[in-house]
Amino acid sequence: NLVDLPKDEDTLDDLRAVQVVNGVPRVPEQRSKAKADGGKRHGDSAIALALAYFASREINKGPVKASSRRRRQAARMLEGF
Repeated sequence: NLVDLPKDEDTLDDLRAVQVVNGVPRVPEQRSKAKADGGKRHGDSAIALALAYFASREINKGPVKASSRRRRQAARMLEGF
């Protein structure tokens, strides 16, 4: 499973910041060096990539079951207008 990464130094720095702490991959609590626009980095790109990868693995788990409540009475009063 390959992932295309943007050629952006800030994004790559976020990914390099991930460390394993007590067996759990984490972004350190202290913010890393300044990004291109002068702010501080805190690993958002790394977290977003991890969540996107997890979602991509869960997407084909079969049919989704959903339920709904019945239509509101107020909605029926406005039918035809």
